[in-house]
Amino acid sequence: MNLIKRTSLKKKLVAMIIVSIMLLLGATLTVVKVVVTDKAKDVAVVKVKTDLATGYDIIEQKFPGDWHLEGDKLYKGEVLMNNNFAIVDHIGQLTNDTVTIFAKNKRIATNVKKDGKRAVGTLVSEEVERKVLEEGRDYYGEANVVGHLYQTGYTPIKNAQGEIIGIWYVGASKEFVNQMISEVFNRVLLFTSLISLLIIISFYFIAVKLSKPMVEAAEFANQIAEGNLELENLEVKSEDEVGQLRTALNNMLKNLKDMVINISESVENLTASSEELSAAGDQMGEGADQVTKSVIEIATGAEDNSCEIEKISNSMGELNLEIESIENKTKDMTEISDNVLEDVKLGNQAIDHSIEMINRMKVSAQDVSGIIFALGENSKEIDEIVNLIGSIAEQTNLLALNAAIEAARAGEHGRGFAVVADEIRELAEESSVATSNIAKLISNIQNQVDKAVEQMKNSEGVVSDSVESIEDTGNRFKDIKEIALQLSQVIQSVTSHIDSMNHKSHDIKSAIDNIASVTEEFAANTEQVSASSQQQSAITEEIVSSSQELAIMSTDLSKVIDKFKL
Repeated sequence: MNLIKRTSLKKKLVAMIIVSIMLLLGATLTVVKVVVTDKAKDVAVVKVKTDLATGYDIIEQKFPGDWHLEGDKLYKGEVLMNNNFAIVDHIGQLTNDTVTIFAKNKRIATNVKKDGKRAVGTLVSEEVERKVLEEGRDYYGEANVVGHLYQTGYTPIKNAQGEIIGIWYVGASKEFVNQMISEVFNRVLLFTSLISLLIIISFYFIAVKLSKPMVEAAEFANQIAEGNLELENLEVKSEDEVGQLRTALNNMLKNLKDMVINISESVENLTASSEELSAAGDQMGEGADQVTKSVIEIATGAEDNSCEIEKISNSMGELNLEIESIENKTKDMTEISDNVLEDVKLGNQAIDHSIEMINRMKVSAQDVSGIIFALGENSKEIDEIVNLIGSIAEQTNLLALNAAIEAARAGEHGRGFAVVADEIRELAEESSVATSNIAKLISNIQNQVDKAVEQMKNSEGVVSDSVESIEDTGNRFKDIKEIALQLSQVIQSVTSHIDSMNHKSHDIKSAIDNIASVTEEFAANTEQVSASSQQQSAITEEIVSSSQELAIMSTDLSKVIDKFKL
């Protein structure tokens, strides 16, 4: 850390540029490597596609005829391709690729070696087998061939019937891809290194040019720090940060010269003023002592007032609680009054309904009384009819008796008439008995009707009395309603006055609390004033002492100013 602080600005600029360029170079090379790797793989795949078609055409030219498979032996025309290493080596030398012919999924001719021997009899990977043999499609891309990665191309081998019987393969080795990447990467690295070197050299000279005015400004500032104010102003050639710094240093030199001159003049005035300040401090000390005594007396009175006001505030608080209690009770009374009014209203409605029902009963009783009276009259008429029937029965009985006498006189000729006369007489006697029974029943009915009529008359009287009683009760309910209304109005008026009194009492308490707060604040202020006055006394003593020290310091300051070269 100390080394960095001591390093010059020029070296810091150059170091920053180098670090920045190296970071940029590293990032560029990383991106280039990724891009080149992808492009190299794409180029390898294109090469594989081309070599795959070229190799297949070479086989077609050298071995005309169709592909066919006999057991595990693959033929091209009449030529057996199993262990035909000449053709795969020839194509491998032409394309610089690995070359393999498969019978189904087994290698039968290849220049791929495993443990120093040709990898004949090994199998193709499952992914390639599925895509080429099962799906009948070409396969291009990176694949594992006997433990090594290649950019590969596989295409199906078909017989004359279009059946897939094998695979034709070529692959570009990893070294081919790495070689392309290495060549491109090295060229880019060489080019970027040269550019970076040129940039570093250019920035070195720029840093030297930029740091020179800063070095001059630093030397200028060091001279000022040593007290040399006889310097010539720095030359300002630019308006950038460096130019602004040089201008600021020139202004600082001028202002510092003026300040030293002013301080020198002020020191002389300071010496004279310190003597006057010392005398004034003594007078201020005496006045501060008197103020302190007065303030202490005021503070004591303020504290007494504060205690009395606090007692009044507490009493007002208790009064507010009582008023709030009364207000709650009046609210309860208002609620009860409202309930009474509601009950009275319901009672009036019930009484009106009762009067209506009793009036209906009275009308019904009158109707029943009329019906019973009519029944009594009808029973009397029936009684007269029964009496008439009785008289007729007696006359009939007499006539039957006379007829019997006359029949007896007539002898044999009047016997039939005598029988009839006997029957008539018997009927007359039965009618007489029946009429006698009817008369008794009618007499009983008339007695019951008379009692019913008398009872109905009594009921009408009771109903009339009930109507009068209920009407009287209704009138009393109306009186109660009027009284309840008046009571509700009185309670509302009381509630309103209590609510107003409550608000006013709260206002009074708030005012008392404000007075108490002001009193406490006044007491606190008096204490602060007392403390301030005491502090002022102490400060006054310090002023006297400081004025003496100030005189000494002004002398010392004069010696310091003398060191500057004006």
